[in-house]
Amino acid sequence: MKKFTLGLLAVSFLSLGAVVACDGGHGSSVVAYDFSVSLSNGSTVMNKGEEAHVNIDEIGGNPEDVREFTYTSLTPSVAAVNANGTVTALAKGETIITVSESKSEKTHSLKVTVIDASPADGGFNYASASGKSAIEKRTEILGALEKNAMDNHLTGITLF
Repeated sequence: MKKFTLGLLAVSFLSLGAVVACDGGHGSSVVAYDFSVSLSNGSTVMNKGEEAHVNIDEIGGNPEDVREFTYTSLTPSVAAVNANGTVTALAKGETIITVSESKSEKTHSLKVTVIDASPADGGFNYASASGKSAIEKRTEILGALEKNAMDNHLTGITLF
């Protein structure tokens, strides 16, 4: 029964995706290296002209290893990426941003969609109209609505 339980435990551990490399039986182990990628704006949708940085979350490996990453864009006319991982949205469309790590030979990708929320495209670009981002403008509008409600002693109003 002990052999079956141990085998089931080992299979369960491996099914979680963890890979352990031993140092030749000397007692220490290191979780195999991997990484994940995301954009600093918290989304994979960018407005034309916007910049975002590729965030890399490293998992496992030897913390003393120096890792070098290479960034590429499948369609640089839609969104370009520089050697430091800064993505610049250039034109409406979709592209794939690929991040490669040379030592582990691992590669991960992000699909990036660029929109053009300018007045000509039916949208409204707050940044070009007011010098503020859409989030800053929304916060300003909600603050003004809340102040107006308080000034007029309105209660029971829910602001989204």
